[in-house]
Amino acid sequence: ILPNFVHTIIGTNSITTDMGILVSNDEEFDKQGEYLWTNQSAPYIIEGTTRIGAPGAGVELTIEAGTTIKFYTDAQFDMAYWSDHTASLIANGTIDKPIVFTSANPVPNNDDWDGLNYSNGSHNCVLNNCIISYAGGRDTPWGAITLSNAGSPLNLSNTHFSHIASHGISVDEDESSVDYSNNITFEDLSGVEYYIR
Repeated sequence: ILPNFVHTIIGTNSITTDMGILVSNDEEFDKQGEYLWTNQSAPYIIEGTTRIGAPGAGVELTIEAGTTIKFYTDAQFDMAYWSDHTASLIANGTIDKPIVFTSANPVPNNDDWDGLNYSNGSHNCVLNNCIISYAGGRDTPWGAITLSNAGSPLNLSNTHFSHIASHGISVDEDESSVDYSNNITFEDLSGVEYYIR
């Protein structure tokens, strides 16, 4: 399915595939509006780079609690990648139903997927009660979460980072920041918890 149409999967569905719901490779999620990706019995599989954002009011994507999103090798979410785009990613899980961002590989490695990237049009983003694992890509300056000239668009809380190939959080010096004091835990990082580039 194309990213612009994932929100059309609604209700309780019995999805029996061992793979999941494949979100097409290197496609823009660029249709202005507010969208919900619902928690299904199978994970969403991100095939490549999914750029989330649109001009004007932009794209607001909410991930339902309990949802699992898996990423193929080198795949990633890019929020507001284009300079005239705005985007919000709201992943507000619960203790009982965390939202999981992880590798789609059957035998995962620490550098399988690149991560969640926020650019300067990102705003009002939330990661709460999430699990982020096997991310970080292969470039040392980047992290499982990377902010590039983004200011402070992310409310981060109650989130666990594990098996990360580079840094947990990577930000631009004097341009981006994240408060990671609210119950953020890290396990098996190749880099540091909070890296200032």
